[in-house]
Amino acid sequence: MIIQNSYLVEVNLPSVNLGQRYTFIDIPQLRYNAVTMMGIEAFTSTQLATSPNNKTVISAAGSVNLVCTFVVDETEDIYQIPYYTLISGVNSGLIREFQNKRINLVKSYITVLNTTSLNANESAMFNFYYKKDIKR
Repeated sequence: MIIQNSYLVEVNLPSVNLGQRYTFIDIPQLRYNAVTMMGIEAFTSTQLATSPNNKTVISAAGSVNLVCTFVVDETEDIYQIPYYTLISGVNSGLIREFQNKRINLVKSYITVLNTTSLNANESAMFNFYYKKDIKR
């Protein structure tokens, strides 16, 4: 993949409860219909110890307890993909590529499947690789 643009995004887990959903915040640079996602990468504390907001990043052990759902338009096109699958550091350096997905980030979320090795106030970290759409 040729990287045109990238943006590091944090999803903080203020509390950790079974089945809890944590939505992505609005990122103006990644707004729906302004960009096309080309790839997504996730991180654990092994690759990134703390977030830019000085939060502890989730551990590798905790990463297996999260799934991600990415909404395209109004549809959960990428439904419950394991967070672990998105960590390139544990997947031979592979960044998960998408074929021109217009992800509606504010409707997308991560879900806690198990609270083991996850702690309140830790963050899940994502790097989105994207291209800017031509304004018409």
